[in-house]
Amino acid sequence: MEPPGLRLQKYLKEQLKKFGKTPFVIPFAIGISAAVYYLVVLYGSGVCLIGLLTPLMLLGICWYFGIKSVKKLLLIGVLASLVFTGVLAATITDQYQHIEYKVGVSDDKNVTMTEGALQPLYGDKTTVYEYSVTVHVKNNATPVTEVEVVIQSVRFPSATSDTFSMTERSRQVLNNTTGEANVRYVYNTTLSTPVNVYWFLAKVSGDTLVAADYSTSPTSPLLGPMSKDTNAILGLMLPISLYQTFASVFPLYALIVVMIWWTRRTRKMRKDQMNKWEAERAKEDAKKPKEDAKVSLQRKAMGLDDEGTFVCSECGADVPAAATKCPKCGEKFE
Repeated sequence: MEPPGLRLQKYLKEQLKKFGKTPFVIPFAIGISAAVYYLVVLYGSGVCLIGLLTPLMLLGICWYFGIKSVKKLLLIGVLASLVFTGVLAATITDQYQHIEYKVGVSDDKNVTMTEGALQPLYGDKTTVYEYSVTVHVKNNATPVTEVEVVIQSVRFPSATSDTFSMTERSRQVLNNTTGEANVRYVYNTTLSTPVNVYWFLAKVSGDTLVAADYSTSPTSPLLGPMSKDTNAILGLMLPISLYQTFASVFPLYALIVVMIWWTRRTRKMRKDQMNKWEAERAKEDAKKPKEDAKVSLQRKAMGLDDEGTFVCSECGADVPAAATKCPKCGEKFE
């Protein structure tokens, strides 16, 4: 009696074989690959070669179920990439709808710029957004020539950036003698794009300082404001995701498919050439007289070298190349 594990293994193989004959194989392969792609987008952005996981998964499932036609595999790749586009757009949209609010600061050791903020974080085309940042002035002699906010609107095919001058709203004097103070700057505006990022600039004592998100490496802009309308963000993310999918995932998948096709084609060409050579050799052997073929076989069986002997024309005996007469019948050679 077979062990339970072996019976289960056979049962699963039979079920997979039956499933492979159904029309659900391609949707199954795309669905599993889409789930893998979703996990890659969420957790694998910083992992080396993680981008190969999704195309390899898709190709591996198709290959396992016997889908090996190059044209069919490429078509499946196109369909899967469209699904991946939807997955990527939906994932990014959800992330933008639940972003973590962060405050911008500069990397100056003396904390020259702090409390870079945006209020509110979500809104629409009519919402008035207020950007604000605090600049630490060390003394009366510290020149602050420019304080600006850079607002970058996410668009397709490229983002657009605009720089706006901020105005002083309040000043908190920390030392009346030296003039040390914290100065608050603001800028108010409306925005029509659903996804935006921003950072602050200030020229203090001739140095240009940047207040952004220094908790990441490399430093990144601050996210916001975002549209309250989920569909607005999704509509913007779809073309961006489509471009990214067909610029990264599909080319890798297509490259692997083409490499497999080329390897199989090269192997077939070598096999065909070998068969051709065998056929030509068989034709040459067929043209030889039977006696010559028989003698040749005898000489090979005796281990004689074709270049060191020749066949006597009278008796058919093997004669050394340097002989002047046949050792068997005495026939003389010129």
